[in-house]
Amino acid sequence: MAADIVTRPFYAKVEAGKSRISADKLAKILFEHDVDVAYFYQLLRPTYISKQKKIESNLNSKMEQAFNRGKIDEIESCYQEILSQSHSKILKLRAMISVANLKDELKQVDPQIKADLLVEFNDEQNWMTNPESLRLFTNTMPLWHQESLAFFINRLLARAKNNKNPSELEQERYLRIFENYLSICYDRKLTPKQF
Repeated sequence: MAADIVTRPFYAKVEAGKSRISADKLAKILFEHDVDVAYFYQLLRPTYISKQKKIESNLNSKMEQAFNRGKIDEIESCYQEILSQSHSKILKLRAMISVANLKDELKQVDPQIKADLLVEFNDEQNWMTNPESLRLFTNTMPLWHQESLAFFINRLLARAKNNKNPSELEQERYLRIFENYLSICYDRKLTPKQF
């Protein structure tokens, strides 16, 4: 593993937790062994994120599982947990919209929330690069009229097209959004010309 980037004795000390390795040397070692850096980062994440971020990550996973199962009682219970345990405005909004969507109550969402979301998604610099904002956009897609939704999707498509070197993680995020968009268009019984 040292790969002539660091000495074997030094690498042994790093493994034993007796020494630290610089980020550039670690990156060289990872690249030398074709280790997926995103995967490596995900392995490290639980060790270094705050207690609150761990709670929110667990709540997010729980919410996504409940939503995928389509169980309203589970997602409502998860929503209550999020309201009481999370400090993330975005996670709370995502949960609220998910509950409204499953209960077919999207028309009852506060117009001010929709207006705030519209401001968020009109900020071209922020939401298309921020993973949390992308998740929020995905969850709120059913809220938007087709014209607004198509406008946002076209902006996202243009960004994806202009990104010459997207990471696998970025590609996966965008593909999930586009897949969700097509599903919404199907549910709305739109023809390809309409979307």
